[in-house]
Amino acid sequence: MSAGIILLQRLRVRKPNAPVCGAFTLIEVLVVTAIVALLVGAIGACLAGGFRVWDSARTCNVVDGQAMIALAVLERDLMNGRPFHEIEFRGSPDQLTIPGLAPSRDPGEGPAERLGTIQYTFDPVARSLIRSSWAFPSGARPACDVEKLLAGVSGARFRYWAGPGGADSPAVGEWRKEWRSPTNFPGMVRVDFAFGDDRRSFEISRTFVLPLCPLSGEGGAR
Repeated sequence: MSAGIILLQRLRVRKPNAPVCGAFTLIEVLVVTAIVALLVGAIGACLAGGFRVWDSARTCNVVDGQAMIALAVLERDLMNGRPFHEIEFRGSPDQLTIPGLAPSRDPGEGPAERLGTIQYTFDPVARSLIRSSWAFPSGARPACDVEKLLAGVSGARFRYWAGPGGADSPAVGEWRKEWRSPTNFPGMVRVDFAFGDDRRSFEISRTFVLPLCPLSGEGGAR
């Protein structure tokens, strides 16, 4: 009996340095704080990454839609192109000139399309693809027929296919940077658009087969 009383007395009397039941030490608080900070940082990084991916996808979708419209217009102009000795088909890496259907603005006739010049130019300063058109025999480009077809372009390049058969073409054909001829079109035209900056970038490419011209290098490939 006396031993039980002594034990109860010892339990009731707490030493000054003894830990209190339910309290936390400083080390435990610091450990918990560090864990919470790591969790908050990880969650924040995941959310930020998700927002960046969403923004990139949204930007790509917008640019992709605009590029598809520009490529559709270019395809229409190439498919409607007609060889004409007064208007050369001229091609360079950053400019393409096509003899085709252009709007006529002669007084009294009203808006109409007739044979003329259609020109695509990449402007690196404005980061845009410019489409210009004017009817034959006008020698200047009317300002009203100049439009910014595609904006936000960091780079654009045209290439031209010289197929086998030309005097200076290889047996299997080749892609060339330049083309100039009033009577012969290249077999194919390829365009590459680049978008973005140093942090993120992507390209959109399309190859057009010209139906009126055989895959031949005869003519004015240069």
